[in-house]
Amino acid sequence: MSRHGAWICVCRHGVHRNALQFLLVLLCVLAVTFGLTSKAQDTSEADSLNKQVIDLYRAGKYQEAIPIAREFLEISEKTNGPDHPDTATSLNNLAQLYQSMSDYAKAEPLFQRALAIREKALGPDHPDIATSLNDLAALYQYMGDYAKAEPLLRRALAIYEKGAARRIFSLTSDGTKRAICMSLRDL
Repeated sequence: MSRHGAWICVCRHGVHRNALQFLLVLLCVLAVTFGLTSKAQDTSEADSLNKQVIDLYRAGKYQEAIPIAREFLEISEKTNGPDHPDTATSLNNLAQLYQSMSDYAKAEPLFQRALAIREKALGPDHPDIATSLNDLAALYQYMGDYAKAEPLLRRALAIYEKGAARRIFSLTSDGTKRAICMSLRDL
């Protein structure tokens, strides 16, 4: 039946145009409301999971934190999308857990994906890119692959020193600045 035919059928059965418009608007409002409620529940659950991961990480219980961090990542991908900077943060956090357990083979692709997402979403010179570069470089340093770490650290430092990032770099603790510079000097 065509859309016009359906409309005639509806009109013949006593449903007026205003009532139908009201029902359509109500249906849209309900769909949006339930979608927002679902997103709010996901956000609340994600916040709870994130707190658990942080507490377990601080306690050195990395193995216990990993399944929770994976669940957190799934929620972030579902809520924000797979290419969102918040998803990159979730990937980075999971990678940090693997790195803490010396499981570098699992950490590396997560750090790399986080970097790729941030570069695509934020541009190549955003301060968050420098953080991702520094994290991936640290992994390579732990692995003893200084040839891979050096260009990442140099790029991170260049981003920190650039115009917009200069303000953030000046607010960065002296310890972090020294760590980056010492890492470069040690290479």
